Amino acid sequence: AHGLHGCLLFKHHDPLQFTSEQVSQLLSAADEWLQQAHAVRPDAQHPLLLWNCLPRAGASQFHGHAQIMLSSVDFPEFERLRHGALEYASSGSKSHVDPEAAVAQYYRDVARAHRAVGLLREFGTEGDKVQCYANMSPLKDMEVVLIGRHLTSSAFATALHNILRCLIDDRGSTMKLSWGLEMLTAGVRTFNVGISGMALGSGQAREGSQ
Repeated sequence: AHGLHGCLLFKHHDPLQFTSEQVSQLLSAADEWLQQAHAVRPDAQHPLLLWNCLPRAGASQFHGHAQIMLSSVDFPEFERLRHGALEYASSGSKSHVDPEAAVAQYYRDVARAHRAVGLLREFGTEGDKVQCYANMSPLKDMEVVLIGRHLTSSAFATALHNILRCLIDDRGSTMKLSWGLEMLTAGVRTFNVGISGMALGSGQAREGSQ
């Protein structure tokens, strides 16, 4: 087997109703599972959390849940991203490029491009900040990218909750967000969340968690 798999369940039944605290608890439980799984399988270095809400998003059951995986081989989409980041970093350079540094640099440059056209916002406090942007080249419509430092980050959990509530709350209403922001809601009834790049073992965050 290439790795380990777990399932995280909300205690309540309605998959579209969740608080910021419940999102934070979900992410904290995922982080604890990953650290324990990595202790059992140190060769498994590639974490992934998937939160598919309702059947149109690929969920097999109505009850709110997320899947957490830790693999010894990279997942296809992230392997493609890694290769693209390496090509991007090595263009015009003959020296060796560190893969993790290349991915981090790629995300920094993509974030810089979104900031330049007014699509990026930064939230949180000193030492615990996240970047959020509406993707200019999304894989799917209404795609929002959130870049943080670790799963237990308060800013990351709060920003993820705000993004999801803006997407799924009744369309056209104004939602008051954390950090003094307001945003119109979209009223969708299904969503997907994917988080990768989380730190393992040492507790030191790797840039690029999203």
